[in-house]
Amino acid sequence: MEYIQLNPFDTEPLYRQLKNSIKKAILSNRLKHDDPLPSENTLVTLFDISSTVVKAAYEVLEQEQLIVRIRGKGTFVNHPQTFFINLPFYSHLNDQIQFEYVNLTANQLPDNAPIWEQMPHAKTITKIRRLIFMNQVLTTYQEIYLPNQSRDAVYRYLRKENHLKDMILSLISSPKAGQWINKHGMKKATEIEASFLKIDVGSPLHKIASDIKDDHGETIGLVYTVIRGDIVALRYDKRV
Repeated sequence: MEYIQLNPFDTEPLYRQLKNSIKKAILSNRLKHDDPLPSENTLVTLFDISSTVVKAAYEVLEQEQLIVRIRGKGTFVNHPQTFFINLPFYSHLNDQIQFEYVNLTANQLPDNAPIWEQMPHAKTITKIRRLIFMNQVLTTYQEIYLPNQSRDAVYRYLRKENHLKDMILSLISSPKAGQWINKHGMKKATEIEASFLKIDVGSPLHKIASDIKDDHGETIGLVYTVIRGDIVALRYDKRV
């Protein structure tokens, strides 16, 4: 149990130190989905702490959906936020993840918007903003730029009659010849990103930029995605 680090002389409460140690082990994939966690009595004995400390730490981890406690069986790692991502489309490691998409706005961009430099042949560019929830937890903010899309086509997407994947693939005469060029990195949340995700400015984010090209090499979609790095353990797959 070397992943648990407690310092009684630290100003941070012991229950929070315990919670953070376990959380860090889960998000770093040191503890994997369904791994058993030590019982409350075991932690009390090993670290000479009160049962109140352990109960408080486990309660917070349970609220954050990082553990599950099963009566008569024990406490187990619940890692529903660990998933592979192959943007602009998601695929996940286990069937416990439920995605919910909330479309915020869809507006045609003015001629002086900087994004036009990346789509010089477009006649119009529509920008869509949306949020993505994973198991009812807000994790993701996306900006999607689509050139030459009619208003009806965009609104069909917003009403979820069409999925983003279907809309983009419909623009490629031979989908296998298209390209998804994805770039992934880490960044700190800006004021705008923090306001959408309801987190503190400077919080860690996964940032992924996807340039989607058709079979002629022309950009038919740009997707910019930021994902909360404090609760999502991202496993990034560059394959289309």
